[in-house]
Amino acid sequence: MKISYFIYIILLFAVQTRAHAQKKLNKNDLNVLVKNLKGFYTNTNQVKADSNYQLASLSILPIWPNYLNSQWTYIKLLTKSNKFDSCLNYLFQIFKANDSLIIFQPYILQIHLSSENFNQNYFEKMSKNQLIKKIGCAIFFRRFKNSFYYGQTNSSDCANNIENGSFESFYIGINENEISWWNIGFDNKGSQVWGNDLGKYIFNKVNN
Repeated sequence: MKISYFIYIILLFAVQTRAHAQKKLNKNDLNVLVKNLKGFYTNTNQVKADSNYQLASLSILPIWPNYLNSQWTYIKLLTKSNKFDSCLNYLFQIFKANDSLIIFQPYILQIHLSSENFNQNYFEKMSKNQLIKKIGCAIFFRRFKNSFYYGQTNSSDCANNIENGSFESFYIGINENEISWWNIGFDNKGSQVWGNDLGKYIFNKVNN
């Protein structure tokens, strides 16, 4: 069932109330976070527990170390169902805003990447001019106890008109060897128009 953006914000309140356990960032936290993200993830365990979920995978590759004094990652999200497969490409610039906030700034790639292109050498040769910054779509992460990171976009700032939508929202949790991911679109009334109806995907790391 499609949900309202405002109802979903209320559902997220339980996560955000963990703010009392929020931890300040150490000098090396950003580098460790990006290094640990690298790898291949699937939601196989989630599908086994709930057959309503479709099979999906995440592939994460750090690229361009220390370019523009920040870290960069390429993420490929692949979903499979009986009706169709879909593949989404994301490129994030990752940097510390202050001693408690990490920002994932998404960029649009103006090229199609095949599985053969998923390697460090390909990105080293790629022109940085092929990137377009997604204004208003930054994901703001904070670190909590046990090295759990939680991030989301700011309100309705991330414009997206897919399927008559008005904006999209990211909600991402990063734990040791696990990533929860929900990217959904809403119309100008705050009603969901695309994205997974069931809730977040839960991906477990398979390898590095």
